[in-house]
Parts: sequence; C-alpha cells; structure tokens
Amino acid sequence: MSRAAAAAPKPAAAYVIGCVVHDPRWGHQVEERAWLYATLVADLGIDLRDLRAAYARPVDPAGDADAWLLVGVLERLARRGVRQRDRVADLPPHPP
Repeated sequence: MSRAAAAAPKPAAAYVIGCVVHDPRWGHQVEERAWLYATLVADLGIDLRDLRAAYARPVDPAGDADAWLLVGVLERLARRGVRQRDRVADLPPHPP
C-alpha cells in the first residue's frame, strides 16, 4: 500500500470504492487494474458490501458493465485467500 493511502486510509478507501464502482478505465480489455484494486481493498480492509453499487449500473449497448471490474477484484481477492464469505454472500448476482 502506498504511504499516502496508509496515511489517510478513510479517504483512500472511499477513492478505491469509487474507482471499483465507476470503472475509470477507458478500455477494460487493454487496462488491467483489478490486481491493484484488490490489493488496496485487502490492505485497507474495505468491506465488500461497499462495492455492491458496481452491480447497480446498467450494461451499456456494447454489453459492457462496471461490474466486470468488481468481478476481477473479487477473483484476485479469492486467489490471495482474502476471506469475507459472509460479505461476499451479500453481493447480488450480476444483472442480465
């Protein structure tokens, strides 16, 4: 975790949540940020329920959705062994 995030964990957590919920990447097939956000989610102790809003946004006409970034973040967290079973269970399914 960066020194800036460690020095101000609450604003850093809010920023990370905002980035995961509103995917800032211009091209998700070109940019891979899930590993970074997963690291920050784990290091900052972000509750996964705070990321649910990524599922609330509609899929665009091209079939893209901000939820795909969250899926990548959850995958990376699972690979790292970060366990929040009770919190992951609270996440709604991906919208159709």
